Amino acid sequence: MLLQELVERAAPDVAQGIVVMAGSEHLVPFLGPLAARVLDPSEASGPVVRIAAIGTSDVEDSVRASAEGLGGRDILVLAMRLPPGRLPVGRLVETLVTCGLWVVEGAPAPARGLGCALVVTRDDSAPWRSYLLGDTLARAERSVARLLAEHVVEGLALRAQGAELRSRDRARTLELEQVRSAMAERDAELEHARQEIADRAADRSVAQLRRQVDLQEAELRAVTEELRRAQRAEYDARHGGRVMRAIGLVRHDPVHGSSRVLRSVLRRRDRGHAHESTSENDDSSV
Repeated sequence: MLLQELVERAAPDVAQGIVVMAGSEHLVPFLGPLAARVLDPSEASGPVVRIAAIGTSDVEDSVRASAEGLGGRDILVLAMRLPPGRLPVGRLVETLVTCGLWVVEGAPAPARGLGCALVVTRDDSAPWRSYLLGDTLARAERSVARLLAEHVVEGLALRAQGAELRSRDRARTLELEQVRSAMAERDAELEHARQEIADRAADRSVAQLRRQVDLQEAELRAVTEELRRAQRAEYDARHGGRVMRAIGLVRHDPVHGSSRVLRSVLRRRDRGHAHESTSENDDSSV
């Protein structure tokens, strides 16, 4: 319900106008055309509709302050910033009764930035309004019985709904805990699987490295063996000719040839094989 509608329904025909209490001026734009009926408090000389904004803290004190100076036929609209579900119901009801206020009507969210509103008065002749059906009730014994029935039956239903909601909340909380536990187990299993995959990958890497090392060692052995064969062939190529020439000298001249070969060997030993001559006519070439 809009604040404009709530104030319009609450304003009796005898009301002189609307008085917006100090600190509640921000509610004037929500009154729509009724803003033209806003009066200065000093101009009010008869019954008026007073509007008071009630904050989220010190609700009871704010209600008492708003009710001070309220005329016997005035209507007071309490624009509560708290939503209905957060109202301090017990203390608020006690404050209203202590201040001698009749609660005529209540509505949720009457304006932007507000949670609900209560329409109260000290006028015991002001008509009541059925908050379940919205129709006006005359002040009669039957009306009182109807309002009491509304409160009792609705209160019973609300308490049962509240208990059911709390039970569902506990069940859902338990389900949520079970889901969280299952997720934690799945996370642990996933981490274990990841570790196994990492270990297998590491094992495969080590095996691959070992195979590469074995291949490199085999290649190294083959290269080493080939080098040895090449060195042997080179040695044979370098020294084989000298041996054949020495044999030829001995065969041609057994006496002098043997002496020349012996002298050549001794000189090589003494010089430590420092120099080699390539001349075939020199004795050192033998």
